[in-house]
Amino acid sequence: MRLHLTVRDPEAVGAAPLLKREDLDAFAAGHGYPFIVKPADGTASLGVFRVAAPADADRVWAEVERLRGTHTDRISTLFVLQDFLMEEYVGGPEFSVESFSFAGRHVVVAITEKFVGPRHFAELGHAVPARLKVAVAEEVRERVRGFLDLIGLRDGVCYTEVRPGARGPAIGDTVRALKDNWDRLGLVAVTGPDATATIRRGAELVSDTVEIRIAGADGSGSRGRVTEAEDLAPVTGGVA
Repeated sequence: MRLHLTVRDPEAVGAAPLLKREDLDAFAAGHGYPFIVKPADGTASLGVFRVAAPADADRVWAEVERLRGTHTDRISTLFVLQDFLMEEYVGGPEFSVESFSFAGRHVVVAITEKFVGPRHFAELGHAVPARLKVAVAEEVRERVRGFLDLIGLRDGVCYTEVRPGARGPAIGDTVRALKDNWDRLGLVAVTGPDATATIRRGAELVSDTVEIRIAGADGSGSRGRVTEAEDLAPVTGGVA
């Protein structure tokens, strides 16, 4: 399992399946450069590419076509590279967080600093413990614990990869425009002196800390809108 963290306001990381060559151009138009192409099922950073500019698209697409239907040639031969996806690039140094969970309690055993080559994503070396400021290390621990809660992990060991960068915590997830109750992404619980003030505080909290990007079927992009307090006007009159 993977979790990418960056440092400003939390924002959702855009992702989309890569089915045809034109998808690369459409994703770049909606999310900009650079972005990442990688297999949905894989290991050891095999088949992971950084698309930094339009000139990279043909080369990356040729590599994807070459790798489809193949598998790793080392240990993890069960991972067949078939489906590929595109993700926004999250910058910053890379770390892995090793943890053990029991009865829903997540204990971070270590944070490992990873050294990655400039032209690929292969790991060249590791250092334990990672050279992180105390406050940053604690934020990484808290974000990973929250992520493990979110995915429902209660017991077992976990290896989570993170990148604390320059924009704030980011989790990759796919969302769509609101059509029914199942499209709601979560909830924020706040308190206040009265209902109106509490509703406004909740909207402000979400607006200040969460950014949601929605990709349209035509490749266009839009930002999710936080419901304002005025949208939740009080109901007047009695109950029939």
